[in-house]
Amino acid sequence: MWEKFHLVAANSTATSYYNNTTGEILEDETKSAFLLALLQEVNQIALAKGISFESDMIDTTYKKLQSFPFGATSSMQRDFWKGDGKTELEMITGYVVREGKLLNISTPSFDVAYEKLK
Repeated sequence: MWEKFHLVAANSTATSYYNNTTGEILEDETKSAFLLALLQEVNQIALAKGISFESDMIDTTYKKLQSFPFGATSSMQRDFWKGDGKTELEMITGYVVREGKLLNISTPSFDVAYEKLK
């Protein structure tokens, strides 16, 4: 479950923050660096919670994202498009931010995205 959350949390947060597809984020140096930072932050949270990941989880997840169609969006991003105020922000991005605070782990990329998106 955490392997999936690793991907979903980073991708949903990045696609919503930039309002770009996964492909657009991956092809932009600044945006892809932000995505990698998100992956690293989720990884730190998982490890602090005792979740056992393979040693190259960040690379594995990043490669999965590279296999997505260029125009792939996230469900959280599509929630924001609807504009009805019902999003997965608290369950995904907000969760990482709150867990980081609880575990005393810095989540600066998630913090920035969370503040902008809420």
